[in-house]
Amino acid sequence: MQIIIGIILLLAIIGSIAAWINTKIILEELALIKKELGIKEEKKEFFLADDNEDFFSHSSPSFYGGNRSKD
Repeated sequence: MQIIIGIILLLAIIGSIAAWINTKIILEELALIKKELGIKEEKKEFFLADDNEDFFSHSSPSFYGGNRSKD
């Protein structure tokens, strides 16, 4: 039983590394496409850098069907 768990764990690790490499390749290809199209590349220090609003303070348009208001 431990051998099966070990094999599954090894396959999961290999799969996660392969997914990481695939994501890196896709991001490099997208950067090349953006460069060829002349789209300015914007880099952020942190992926939530523009998230200054309190998550629960405004209604979401996807849930309530309306525009987000900043009342």
